Amino acid sequence: MKLILEKLIRLTKNDPNYKVDNLIPFRSVLVIVIGRFFSLLIGTIYQILRLKIPITLFMASSARISHSHMLTLTGTTTIGASVKIDCLSIDGVKLGHNVSIPSGTFIRCTGVVSDVGVGLSIGNNTGLGHYNFINAQGGVVIGSDVIVGPYVSFLAENHRFDDSEMLIRQQGVSRKGIVIEDNVWIGANVTILDGVEIGEGTVIGAGSVVTKSIPKNSVAIGSPCKVVKSR
Repeated sequence: MKLILEKLIRLTKNDPNYKVDNLIPFRSVLVIVIGRFFSLLIGTIYQILRLKIPITLFMASSARISHSHMLTLTGTTTIGASVKIDCLSIDGVKLGHNVSIPSGTFIRCTGVVSDVGVGLSIGNNTGLGHYNFINAQGGVVIGSDVIVGPYVSFLAENHRFDDSEMLIRQQGVSRKGIVIEDNVWIGANVTILDGVEIGEGTVIGAGSVVTKSIPKNSVAIGSPCKVVKSR
């Protein structure tokens, strides 16, 4: 059974070197296989119903996707329990091969229909964290081979508040977008604000609030987040 699971994972991930830990007991392997089978079945039915060519989509029954005609899947994708994705935007939501969106993640590309947002793009072999919040009104681009911890927020929009005589909610918003380059690790409970670019190969420490761009191959931490060393 472990060999079957290992071969299936290697096939779906396109990773011939992937190995299942020998310490996992047979019963647990069986639970994993059954769970993945049913999520694959749900994902395949979902793709057929939206008149798309079926790809390898593992999708929990409690996941919800709005405006799915604006969702583009290019390879194996995993969408976990209670995930919510609202794809309404100019560019829609584009997911590369072997993208994982685990339980509780909320992706929103448009806040109000009076001002449609830009959208979200995620590269290959990227895994989001549990309970991530991606506010992609101003556009969020996440590269390939990116690791994101749990409870991370991407906030690609800011409210204007310059006029003290006017309600903040009536002053509109500014949008610059967020870019996360390839091979980045973002720790748990990080908040990334609009206009930030995080360079390739960078590590962002847990709990950081990233207000300014971080150069490539950096290790950065804090609130506000600052570079502490280079890799």
